[in-house]
Amino acid sequence: MGGKFELGEENSILLDLDKENITVGFVPKVLCYHDEKYSSINLSKQTVYYSSGAFYYRNFSSTYQFWILLKLFFEIKQRKISFFDISNLYKQAILGKNDYKKICNRL
Repeated sequence: MGGKFELGEENSILLDLDKENITVGFVPKVLCYHDEKYSSINLSKQTVYYSSGAFYYRNFSSTYQFWILLKLFFEIKQRKISFFDISNLYKQAILGKNDYKKICNRL
C-alpha cells in the first residue's frame, strides 16, 4: 500500500516484458508474501475501478474504455455489482485514467 494506484503493477510489468520479447518463467516458491490486511480483496470497488482505469489506459490507451466497460458488464453478470453501480464505477475509472495522465505529464 502507499502507491497512487493499488492494483495492476504486476500485470503492467508482465505486459512490458512481453512487448520486449523477454521470456518470463515460473519459480514454484514463495518469493513475496503480503499480509491479508493489505490484500486487494479488501479494496473498495471504487478503488479497484480507479486503479483499473489507470491500468487500462497505460496498457491499452486506444481501447481503455472498452476494457472498463467489459469489466463492468462481467461484474454485473457475475452479480458482483449492480446495474446502479455502473455510473459511479465508470467515473472512478475515468478519474484514475486522468490522474495517471497527470502523473505522466509531470515526469
